[in-house]
Amino acid sequence: PIELRGDNINANALAHGTSMNNRTCHIDIRQKFVTKKAMEGLIKVVWVSTDIQTADVFLKHTTS
Repeated sequence: PIELRGDNINANALAHGTSMNNRTCHIDIRQKFVTKKAMEGLIKVVWVSTDIQTADVFLKHTTS
């Protein structure tokens, strides 16, 4: 499976389908797609520490 890494614990729980409640009824269709693909075994959603999140280099402002 393709490994999808994220540093948001709640987003990872939603992707695994373990955090459903009243507040998650309006979750975006993209999240439901990720959950479905994770349950099918096509992707693997993994939590990583923010310190080693390599995508942050492209997303967060750096000081000069």
